[in-house]
Amino acid sequence: MVRDETNYRLGHFILIERNGVMLSWMTHSPFGGQHSGRCYILGNILVLLPCDLKQPGYLKLEFHEYLIKLPQWTKTTYYCFATSLLRSGIHQSLSSEEIKHIANNKVSHETFNLADPGAYQLNRYKITINNLAISWQTIDGSNKMIDGSCYIESDIIFLGPQKTQSDDGRRRPFFTEIKLLPSWNKTAAWGYAESLRICDELKNNKPSSFAPWNSEPEKSFSPDDLTFLQSEKINVEGCKKNIEPGCDWFKIMGTRIVEWKIWIQLATLAGACWLICLRICRRIAEKHRRRAAL
Repeated sequence: MVRDETNYRLGHFILIERNGVMLSWMTHSPFGGQHSGRCYILGNILVLLPCDLKQPGYLKLEFHEYLIKLPQWTKTTYYCFATSLLRSGIHQSLSSEEIKHIANNKVSHETFNLADPGAYQLNRYKITINNLAISWQTIDGSNKMIDGSCYIESDIIFLGPQKTQSDDGRRRPFFTEIKLLPSWNKTAAWGYAESLRICDELKNNKPSSFAPWNSEPEKSFSPDDLTFLQSEKINVEGCKKNIEPGCDWFKIMGTRIVEWKIWIQLATLAGACWLICLRICRRIAEKHRRRAAL
C-alpha cells in the first residue's frame, strides 16, 4: 500500500483513498485479474464510475482474504453506480465529467421550497410538490395511471417504487399536459430509488421491503445487477463463515488447485487443437508428395 493511502471494504469492492480524497475502486475479475475505476462523493452518496482499467491482480481467494481484513466504508450512507444517475429532463446517464462537476459543486440550478406547491415535467413523469411531499405520476405500457413517492438525497431526486395503479389513464391528454409544465431543474440529477444502495453490509443483506430510500434498518436495498462491470459477485460474510479455524491451509490449497485445474484444462484443449492442426498439415503434405510423384 502506498504511503498516505487508506483502503476500505464496500461489498466486493476495495475503495482506495489517498490523502483523504477518494481516488478509485477495485474488484476481482476471473482468472486472477482485477478491474478498477474512479469514484466521487456526492454529498452522502459514493458514486462508482465505470471500469477504466483491467490488469492482472490477485487470485480469487487471495483477494477475499485481503478484502475481509479491511475496515468497512462508513464515510457515506449510500452508494450507487454512475450509470444510474441521469441528466435532468432526459433519460441519459451523466458523463464522468458532469459527475466530477457535481462533486466539486460546479453545477448550479434553481432552489425550491417544499412548502410551495407546484407541478413539473421530468422526462415522461409528472413531478408534483404538495403538502411538503414530492410524488411522481405517469402512464404505463397498458395505459394505466401509476404513481409513487420521490425522495431527494444529496441534490439528486430519486423516484421511488410504484404505489398505486388506476384504470383511468389517458395517454395522449396526460403527455400533452406535462409538455406544458415547466421542466424539473431543481436538482443536479435524477434517478430511480432502487439503484441507491446502503453502504452497511448488514442492511443490504436483509430482504427488500420495496422502499429503497430509507435509513431504517428494515427498509434496505436488494442488490441489483452491476451493468457496467462483468464480474462475479463476492459474498464477503460467506467467506468468513466458510474458513473455519484449522482449515485455512486446506481451503486455500483447495481453491488454488481448482484454479490451476482450469488452466490445465485450457492447456490440454490448446494441445489437442495443436495436434489436430499438425495431423491436417501432414495429410496435406502427403497428398502433395503423391501428386508430385505421379
